[in-house]
Amino acid sequence: MSIIKIEGVIATGEGQATSFTQLDWAADAFLKYLNIRCYPGTVNIKVISSENLLRWSAVKKWSGIVLPPPESNWCASRAWHTRINNKVSGAIILPEIGSYPENKIELISAVSVRRVLNLMDNDEVFLEVTDSTKAFS
Repeated sequence: MSIIKIEGVIATGEGQATSFTQLDWAADAFLKYLNIRCYPGTVNIKVISSENLLRWSAVKKWSGIVLPPPESNWCASRAWHTRINNKVSGAIILPEIGSYPENKIELISAVSVRRVLNLMDNDEVFLEVTDSTKAFS
């Protein structure tokens, strides 16, 4: 099992993830492939240093856990188990679309990460990302 550590800051997203994470097919995929009953929405991390962008690029080279789309003409996503600030387990979700921002990391968790860790926009966080198909314990 490999682990890569990435640092970034909390950022406000576009506001679309709450409804997306609660769609039946998405919620079912998170539970089936990641064993996460997802809290509504995602947590957005902005990667701000070149060193951490290189680490994020290295993670994206891992195959990850494929989350197949419900329709063949929709984009697939990949996921990696992660732990935020060494306290909260979750998963990074990366849609396989070319226009996805290079410095954006989107997380799901079973809990409200912002509330549990008392995080606000621009607060620094660190992620431990694993290439394992098993979640952090």
